[in-house]
Amino acid sequence: MGKLLERFESEHEMEAQQHALRDIVYSQDDAAGPGLLKIASRTKDVQTKTLAIIGLGELEFHEAAPLIVSSLRDDNRDVREVSAGALCHIKDPSSIPPLIEALKDERNNDVVTWIANALAVQGGKAAIPALKSRANDGPTQTRMNVIGAIGALGSRDEIPYLATFLDDRDIWVALSVARRIEETIGERFESCGKDPCTIEERIQKVKDWWQAHRSTWK
Repeated sequence: MGKLLERFESEHEMEAQQHALRDIVYSQDDAAGPGLLKIASRTKDVQTKTLAIIGLGELEFHEAAPLIVSSLRDDNRDVREVSAGALCHIKDPSSIPPLIEALKDERNNDVVTWIANALAVQGGKAAIPALKSRANDGPTQTRMNVIGAIGALGSRDEIPYLATFLDDRDIWVALSVARRIEETIGERFESCGKDPCTIEERIQKVKDWWQAHRSTWK
């Protein structure tokens, strides 16, 4: 493992360094996590730190959580993005407050997307107000992930809020919300007679369901 770690740290060509990381992760060696953590902690090279954090996440190396959490504030957006991504693999409740603070300040849409994913995985219900503040920010994918995290964390309690997006200007956001509501209530509105529903028809069926239930929803 020592030689593998040395090869990974000394390599600067991206593809070769990625191959070295794969060998480290797939080795299932007990020294892989501690070794990558040492490299991520000491390196000044952004690419090396980024890949090391990816590997720590894939290994689900819990001892790396403090470093990864602190890296949510790194000056480099790639480091911030992979740090949030790693916290989708490493379950650590103490990461929830820093993730919430990072969400409030982050301006990069890709990083926001992964922070939302991490909060959903961590079960950070306390993040719902912050997520709501970002629900209309950014491109389609970012909004889908942020709103999806709200739905995952809030479950049935957030259906009235989710339903407000069924008329969203972005049809893909509206569709993702319709699917989230279907998943939460355990019903599917995919069929229109013998044919599959169009996107618009499926969204409308969820809207009709909500209109029929909103007055008694608890």
